[in-house]
Amino acid sequence: MNRIDVYMADISKAETNRLIRRYNSLVPGADNRMAGIRNEKVVKQTAAGEIMLRALLARRLNIAPGALEIHRTDAGKPYLKAHPGVHFNLTHSADMVVCALGNIPLGVDIEKIE
Repeated sequence: MNRIDVYMADISKAETNRLIRRYNSLVPGADNRMAGIRNEKVVKQTAAGEIMLRALLARRLNIAPGALEIHRTDAGKPYLKAHPGVHFNLTHSADMVVCALGNIPLGVDIEKIE
């Protein structure tokens, strides 16, 4: 049976520095990736999204969040080479981060409407 689970987090009250410290402890090469981002809001969204994604994948696969090796296609879509049957996608806008996990190819997107 096909299944897709969607998770959403409001990061408006999250402290950017705490997110960055947690992100750096979980993501190999995190310092290099964050160094290229100049916008603090995008840094916060990226860190929160990666933390949420890794926590959800780790729970689903029963492995440590830091042990996940997330790769990206040439188009930038993330995937797990070691777990080809696990599909996921991540998006963020304003103070919201959304992650979808499933056993079929999927995508997710959100946008704040003003």
